Amino acid sequence: MTPVRELAEQSHLVVSSLGSAMPSLKNHCFYGQGESEMRNNLAIRKGIHIAVGTPGRLLSLIQKGYLKLDHMKLLIIDEADEMLKLSHQENLKSIIKDYLPEQCSIALFSATMPQEVLNTAKLFLRDPVRILVRKEEVALQGIKQFRVVLEQDAHKIHCINDLFFSVDIPTGCNFREHDRSG
Repeated sequence: MTPVRELAEQSHLVVSSLGSAMPSLKNHCFYGQGESEMRNNLAIRKGIHIAVGTPGRLLSLIQKGYLKLDHMKLLIIDEADEMLKLSHQENLKSIIKDYLPEQCSIALFSATMPQEVLNTAKLFLRDPVRILVRKEEVALQGIKQFRVVLEQDAHKIHCINDLFFSVDIPTGCNFREHDRSG
């Protein structure tokens, strides 16, 4: 979920690109401006695994019974600092409190997390884990992304372990398991 259409479209392109190795994976981008609910409903009826969209349109589709979250496993909220501001906060709270299954995990991502945003997030997160990176430790030009195609899901954990232990981590990085403060 993202605060604006442009970011939803951007995220949808990434999801589509990553999912290109899995032809049966279906995803759709949902936003209000210029996108008809009829077209959204048609995409939902064809079946989707990943929904990317803005809170207002997603909530509308959920309330009308088109989009069901009964089996949802993960809600990713991008630009959380914007999403938890008043303009999106009520839609987001309604989706989480009224429609999201109890077992669904919620992940918040943001370049900035002011204290008021963290305080608001506490209202609906269950047993949150905070992973914070200092601004001076972020170097985007050094980040590389790769896709690994596996024949079976059962190979995922072994692959992740291989990748983790084969990556050189520069000195000066302070990795902790997680920070449960706040």
